[in-house]
Amino acid sequence: MSKAENAFHYFLTETVGNTYLIETKMPLKDIFKRYGFAERGLYTMHMRGHIDFLLVDQRSKKPVLAIELDDWRHKFPDRQDMDRRKNILTETGNLKLLRFKVGDTWGEIERREILAALPEQTTHNR
Repeated sequence: MSKAENAFHYFLTETVGNTYLIETKMPLKDIFKRYGFAERGLYTMHMRGHIDFLLVDQRSKKPVLAIELDDWRHKFPDRQDMDRRKNILTETGNLKLLRFKVGDTWGEIERREILAALPEQTTHNR
């Protein structure tokens, strides 16, 4: 993991405690089953893409939240197209996806955004 990803992992661990498993660089093909035909760009993203951080329910082992860290390269059209395809896959798979920028300071606003995106029935241990 990069320095920024390590820092975010620490922030995420502080935020969710031991309530969720935190998976890193999780391949999309391991998160979502593919049903039927997918246009080439979506198929490629499904087979080769990954999620930077995936929060997984400890009991059910089901993914509950995906988080991407976007660096300066995400302002270029080819990367924005890849982000668009990843957004489509997570939306189709009913998995919430949050995006945070590398270089930003992560604090209480981001912490509240993460906690608000998690299922209500769980208790968050910090």
